[in-house]
Amino acid sequence: MSGARRLIRNARLLDPDSGLDAAGDLLIEGDKIAAIGPGLADAGLADDTEIIDAGGLCLAPGLVDMRVQLREPGAEHMESIESAGHAAAAGGVTTMVALPNTDPPIDEPALVEFVARRSRDVGLARIRTYGAATRGIQECGARITGASIRRGCCPDQPAVLAGPGIVDRVPLQANRRCLTTSTATESHLN
Repeated sequence: MSGARRLIRNARLLDPDSGLDAAGDLLIEGDKIAAIGPGLADAGLADDTEIIDAGGLCLAPGLVDMRVQLREPGAEHMESIESAGHAAAAGGVTTMVALPNTDPPIDEPALVEFVARRSRDVGLARIRTYGAATRGIQECGARITGASIRRGCCPDQPAVLAGPGIVDRVPLQANRRCLTTSTATESHLN
């Protein structure tokens, strides 16, 4: 969409960050929001501006689903990255965070990379993934590394992490990034 101009008018503009909840317009230039507010169409637009009438529908930042049950790899017939991406896009979800309980489980950096690559190839919604804190989602040594965490992976297996000493074996970076004070004392992750 580089270089294209679009005006979405007659929308209910919602922005939780700024507290905005008002009728108005949104002007997009290329892939950036250029202006937001009431009456943008009245300010004069270039002839090549595409105008979309929202008819009072809500226009808001994309939603993030923090706990998605994808079944890829292993059981794509139940839910694939593509089918989940279509459902997410239809519901306004722009980012999903997938649980590691696939077959095989997301318990090593190569599988984190697989999910990231498939997400990019499908291109419907951003997909991040939690990584199993233990190999095969069992009570044994952790395989998720600091490098995979930096690529968008956070450990998530509360039942397994409740085992003695398991949270201590998860890489420190994961603990800092994914644990909250309240859940850390219970040996659970977000």
